[in-house]
Amino acid sequence: MTFRLVLCRAACSLSLLFGLQAAVSAADAPRNRAESIRAVCERLGIGEGARIADIGCGNGEDTVHFARIAGVRGTVFAEEIELKRVEDVRDRAQKEGLSQITPVLGQPDDPRLPDGSLDLIYMHFVFHHFAKPRQMLRSFWLDLRPGGLLAIVDREKGPPRDLVPLERREASHHWVGETTVVRQARETGFEFVDELGGLWHEREAFVLVFRRPLQGEAPQGDPDLPPPLDARAVIADLSIGSAPPPAVAAVAFGRGRAVLRDLREAAGPDAVIADILLDEWAEAKDEPPPEPADGAAKVLRTEKGELSIPEDLTFSAVVFADAYHLLWRPGKLLRALADRLSENGVIAVIDRGGPEDAPRNLASHRRRIAPACVRRELEAAGFSVSDGAAPPSSDRFVLIARPAPRPAPVVRETDDAIEIDTGAICARVRKKGYVSGVEAGMLDRRTGVRSLGFGLHVMDFLMGPGWRDDGYLRDAKIHGDLPKHYEEGPQICTQAKELPAVVIRGRDFVAVKLAFTFTEGFEGRGAGSRWEQTMVFPAGARYFLSAEEIVCANAAPGLFYRIDMPGHLKHRGGDTFSEIFLSYRGAIGAAEFGEDFGPDEKFLYRREAKNPPPERFIRAYRTKLPEGAPGPWLAGMTLDPSLVAEAWCHQRGYVCFIQELCGRDVAVGEKIGAAYIVGFFDSVADMETVYDGYRGARAIAVSESGYTVK
Repeated sequence: MTFRLVLCRAACSLSLLFGLQAAVSAADAPRNRAESIRAVCERLGIGEGARIADIGCGNGEDTVHFARIAGVRGTVFAEEIELKRVEDVRDRAQKEGLSQITPVLGQPDDPRLPDGSLDLIYMHFVFHHFAKPRQMLRSFWLDLRPGGLLAIVDREKGPPRDLVPLERREASHHWVGETTVVRQARETGFEFVDELGGLWHEREAFVLVFRRPLQGEAPQGDPDLPPPLDARAVIADLSIGSAPPPAVAAVAFGRGRAVLRDLREAAGPDAVIADILLDEWAEAKDEPPPEPADGAAKVLRTEKGELSIPEDLTFSAVVFADAYHLLWRPGKLLRALADRLSENGVIAVIDRGGPEDAPRNLASHRRRIAPACVRRELEAAGFSVSDGAAPPSSDRFVLIARPAPRPAPVVRETDDAIEIDTGAICARVRKKGYVSGVEAGMLDRRTGVRSLGFGLHVMDFLMGPGWRDDGYLRDAKIHGDLPKHYEEGPQICTQAKELPAVVIRGRDFVAVKLAFTFTEGFEGRGAGSRWEQTMVFPAGARYFLSAEEIVCANAAPGLFYRIDMPGHLKHRGGDTFSEIFLSYRGAIGAAEFGEDFGPDEKFLYRREAKNPPPERFIRAYRTKLPEGAPGPWLAGMTLDPSLVAEAWCHQRGYVCFIQELCGRDVAVGEKIGAAYIVGFFDSVADMETVYDGYRGARAIAVSESGYTVK
């Protein structure tokens, strides 16, 4: 089949390219570069007869893969800026009999490709080296035929983490954020098509695909801008007023920048206007605000999703104008804004609508987001949300959010336990008996579903790697062939018997602290490490936040501690649950847990230097309602994935959700620990939304005045 025929078929399903990312099962996922390239080409309709450019081709490995895809009727331009590499690729092509490969000596700011003729331009871990990325993108635009595709494979998913000067990129690796690449490509004149990281074997990589528009002879900026924005009617409904002079904030980009003018007009010349710039938008450190700018505005910048707001600022209104879709992890910013709204403060979101089932990252790249997604994220951050005034254009929507009033949780304490009702969940923390974490049977008030195991966030031992004769059971179906030994005990959940508890009541939360000092040492080692667990139950939330801190009494190599996270899952032949979700693997049907198997036989997670941890560390099971229909998910989410050393999900009469953390050498007096979210969620997307509001946290600090997850 010729490439042109493939292209015709691809054109018939062009909506697929602008539609949803297709799911790829773990079994079907590409395992190496060759399989990844073939999978991407198949998705994009690139085949026999194609004209392809491999930018920064190195030793020509990818060039050879493309040559075999394009065939003898195709052409693959192997571009490099070093003459020696160009000559090496020429020699390799001749040796392998691939006459369709044409080596090209490019320049740092000009690939020197034939204009207007290419079907695909591809680069792997090259874009971040460009000192003049926009100039290179303009060259690529001109080198592609109308409708031709640009595929950029690079790493650093999401917003940039290291905004280095462009001139430093040529000489060394400074990864470029995914959102930066999208901004630069769109502003150079490319249409965004898709992100195909699910088809790539390197988990840390993103695969962005852009298209040269079918119309136009030269790049003319973003080809998919929204119509001009007049937000005066929306702002009028916010009743900001000008006396006394208020403080208001705008998060605005593109044509949404006009909202600064409208806010100034409504709030008056003496108002304080904060111009909030997102790191999801940033291209360079301390980049000036885009035009049009309000010269008197106070510029605030997010950093890794967090916003530091001056103590003297309390906002009566915050307006997102054509900007909310850019938020990669909205939770932290929304919580910061909620904390600094006045008593009657309000958040308005004006944005372009997108498909409801699109992945969240594609909302950022496409500059469109589903109103339902925005509503869900605002509600997860503690807002009540309503539809706003008539949208200012046919493809935009308006949502208005106000902090939702939530009554304080109800607490009942007895000698044996602490019972907590947040209005959304009913939980019981035992002080005697089987202790630590939340007792089995936590209730989701919305559905009537209860947790299905022995408890949630239950604490076991301090342990180390390697076998010892210390009583640790060497049963392959229970512990696998995973050599470990005890460092300090006893097992807290079953043998501590009684834990002192402290209850802290806040205005809209209740917290419980439990503590224990280990009393058993092994192999001549003393005991004495101190464990403390903190659990916070926010009013109205279907989940609780938790953390532990362990002060180590001994220096120990490879020390780890073992917990149940979220908690084990009781069932008989899958009668209580329908599936399990592991963020490092995907969805697993209940049928996989019909017979016992060891933790190292299936679904084992191990932290390894060669692979980065998953973006989020989430383990969950989907419950069944009494009539057998799918119920809510019960999830346990570790907020810093890098802290997880090993995680089990295996069948041993029940599904065992063991998790081991730390897994490194520790010194006497060193503190180790992690932070989590445990609770009920309607979907994986809901889990991710809440997770992202606390991503990276390792500890919880709490007092009667409030709590901080940090």
